[in-house]
Amino acid sequence: MKTKCKREGCERKHSARGFCLSHYLIARARGDFGVTKKCSYRGCENQHYAKGYCHKHYELNRRNGRPYKKGISKKKSKCSVNNCRKIAIINGFCKLHYDRTRNGKDINRPKGNSGELNHMWKGGVADYPNHHELKKNRLIVLEKANFICQYCGRKADRVHHRDLSRDNHSIKNLTPSCARCNSNMRRSKTNTSKYVKIYGARAQDIATWLDYSPGNVSRLHKEGKLANKINAFFTLPY
Repeated sequence: MKTKCKREGCERKHSARGFCLSHYLIARARGDFGVTKKCSYRGCENQHYAKGYCHKHYELNRRNGRPYKKGISKKKSKCSVNNCRKIAIINGFCKLHYDRTRNGKDINRPKGNSGELNHMWKGGVADYPNHHELKKNRLIVLEKANFICQYCGRKADRVHHRDLSRDNHSIKNLTPSCARCNSNMRRSKTNTSKYVKIYGARAQDIATWLDYSPGNVSRLHKEGKLANKINAFFTLPY
């Protein structure tokens, strides 16, 4: 009576060399009939996979005709660019300098993309003095207002200077606004009405913000109460 396959966990009957037919064909293809073999490539201690090699060297031998990559030197050299301490990986250059030579860029330019190295650099000219401060405070104001325009309630993506200046970028002077309201506020700068001179906006705009009629805006102005109403309207939760 035939014994069972000696492969652990297999309950099929023995066919040859102690294996069932399936495991015998696998063992014959790998040259492994129960004796643990190692890769024949020098210095490799991995287990044998096929044709005398481990899986890694077997695949290299199958693709390249040799169990190693061609042209790889074990001796590491530095990048050929002066003052570069990185290891050369191709044509004597590190990856950074190789990419620059391939893309036709200046190989000796400083590393980074800020300031004059940025492709969007326009000579440091900005519409507002201290523009970096405006960008920082604008994000703070918009986040605290949940990106809601304080004039119409639509989505806000910019800020309006309440004192109509270009250099006062303090958080208290910035009001979240949408593009339409911000444009209306900019146009009101050239208006010479008394409301623009005193409050920085037209009477019609003030009436829209406060949800009052133009008559009520005029009455509050005469009574001296309009400034308090506007300041209360612009008082945000922060």
